[in-house]
Amino acid sequence: NGTLFNYFATKQDLIDGVYFCIKEKMASETMSKIDLKSGMKQIFFDVWKAYLDWAHLHPLEHQVVDLLNTSQMLSDEAKKAGENTFSAVYEIMQKGIEDNILMDAPVHYLCEVASAHLRATISYAQSNGFNQADLNDLIETSFDIYWNGIQKT
Repeated sequence: NGTLFNYFATKQDLIDGVYFCIKEKMASETMSKIDLKSGMKQIFFDVWKAYLDWAHLHPLEHQVVDLLNTSQMLSDEAKKAGENTFSAVYEIMQKGIEDNILMDAPVHYLCEVASAHLRATISYAQSNGFNQADLNDLIETSFDIYWNGIQKT
């Protein structure tokens, strides 16, 4: 069975464990920079920037989480646990919908749109060799595109 199985009973436990470990680290580092008392748009921008900065600084971890998210290999429990690491964001989105700041759409759908947009942004930055200054400009542009798409007009 190998050494890894001294720590993980099954391959599924290993995959789920790696995913959750990275996701928890990502959420912790990202959310620690957010002032949840700021206005809705500022909170969203701060999460957006912190996530993209994290992905830029941790390309391998970001790639692993992204691959596992799209691989169909994660258990339902691991997916749910991963979502729970960003529960504050889900709550803020729900409040934004209830307060008529955000479009009336399912929170999970708005998060899926954000995930796709974030993946596209980091992929574009990586494939074009962006430095931090270039990335900061791209973060502003990508956030404006996302925010203008989800805010209620």
